Amino acid sequence: MKHSLIVIGSLLAGTLLFGEELDVNGNFMKLNPQDAKQAAGWVKSWDKMKDIGTVTVEKGSKADRNAVRIKTTKLLTPYTNLTEIPAATDREITISFDAKGSGRISDCIYVHGVAPKKEYFGRFQNKNVPVTPEFKRYSFTYKIPAQFITGNVNKGTPGFIRPGICVYADSDIVVENVKVDVK
Repeated sequence: MKHSLIVIGSLLAGTLLFGEELDVNGNFMKLNPQDAKQAAGWVKSWDKMKDIGTVTVEKGSKADRNAVRIKTTKLLTPYTNLTEIPAATDREITISFDAKGSGRISDCIYVHGVAPKKEYFGRFQNKNVPVTPEFKRYSFTYKIPAQFITGNVNKGTPGFIRPGICVYADSDIVVENVKVDVK
């Protein structure tokens, strides 16, 4: 029994020390059963707003992956993974992906609460960067601000975050090979 606890404890400590890569359907191979043009586990945030853009799945640069094309004409189009990561100030989140096209892109971090309901508290992103016409690897690292952990915003208690990708106005960008690491 002691051996089992030591092994489990070591595995948990290793995950906390070295971080973990989350399964985020990063090559978009799983499709939404209701809409085969959409990736399962991802949602175009703000989908109730009109004319902010389209998100569709297409063939990727390799046979074992799909890609998403994000086109927007106004504001920005956030494309968010539905994975919930527990919010903590010591958490460092890295979103990496391959992208090509025209326009600007960044990561998006959405902060949500758990009480009294899953209210939206805020969206944060790093500095947006221009995308090149050929695939290039982009990587953004983000730490959750303390005020979102201590409950000093809006109502409720901040409880989880969701990683995502933001594409800015007048962009047409293809994204694939998305990875999310949490330390």
